[in-house]
This record gives sequence, C-alpha cells and structure tokens, in this order.
Amino acid sequence: MFCVHCGVELAPNGRFCQGCGKPAEPKASPEPQAVESVRRPRIIPPPPSFGGLRKVNWGIAMLLAGGLALMLIKAPSATGVAFIALLGAVFMAFPVISATALGGEDLSVLGMYITIDNARRRQLRRVALVLNWIICGFGVVGMVACIATGQIGPMASMLLYVLVPVMNIRALRELARFEQDYAGYEPEPESA
Repeated sequence: MFCVHCGVELAPNGRFCQGCGKPAEPKASPEPQAVESVRRPRIIPPPPSFGGLRKVNWGIAMLLAGGLALMLIKAPSATGVAFIALLGAVFMAFPVISATALGGEDLSVLGMYITIDNARRRQLRRVALVLNWIICGFGVVGMVACIATGQIGPMASMLLYVLVPVMNIRALRELARFEQDYAGYEPEPESA
C-alpha cells in the first residue's frame, strides 16, 4: 500500500508514513498516485568551525613573535637583523593567515576592525593553502636533516612545522568543499 499524501510505500501495519510522517489513512491506495512534487527548502548547515585549530595557529604566531624578538636583540649586524626579520615574517605569515582564513568573522587588530568579504576570504584561503604546503615541505626537509645529522632535539620543532600545516591543509580543504557544496544556494523563504 502507498501513502495518499506523498506516494511512498507504507510499511505493513504501519500507522504513519515513513516519507511524510502523516498518519496512514485506512483507505490507502494499492498503487502509487501521481503526487505533486513538493519542493522542500534545502537545509544549509553552519560552516565547519575550527576554533581550536585557530587558537593553535595564534599560539604559534605568538611563540614565533617572541622568538623573533629575542633573535633580533641578539643579532650582531644590520644584515643579520634584516635576514632574521624577513625569515620571521615568512614563518609568522603561515599561522596568522591560516587562523584568519579558517575564521568566518572580521578581524580585530589593535582595536581596529577589518572586514573581510567572502571573495577576499577565498583568496586568503588559497594563499594559506600554498603557505601551509611550503611550510610543511620545509618541516619535512628539516626533519630529514635532523635525522641525517643525529640531532633529535630540533626534530620536535620541525614536527611542529609538519603537523600544524597538515591540520591547516585538511581544514582549508574541508572549508573549500563546504563552499563548493553550498555555493550560490539561497534557501527559499518560508511561505506564510
């Protein structure tokens, strides 16, 4: 037997339709009837949240900033200061850009609010993806160098440059899939 409301086949002795949830009418038809298709609004889930990973990225940025400040104090020459500043900026860019790209809200920097629209956030995610691949490659090369030279201690910091970028890459890809799945879809307004 089939439901007279939606045309779904009813379970034997079922009191309610499994398709629409309405009570099964005692005079349910033996054949499915032409049922007008009902367009139900698509439910859009909230985008994935990566609050913990964003905190890890901001924490790494703070650690790198502290280490950079200490190295700049100890730099023996202007060339050393320039090299350390450039290297520090590159390495600090990956957690800062990743944390920003993984968030959905505006930024607040020193009390100033910076609004990032969706197009810019997508560009930021692409940049973050490339930076994370580069840093991950650097981390792998560093780990191989540590193993080759027998320096086990520095390998822990190199591991940081592999694990966190891999987590960022996975999160950025998940966000890209989410955007692709729900791109351009606006749920229909509910009729009164």
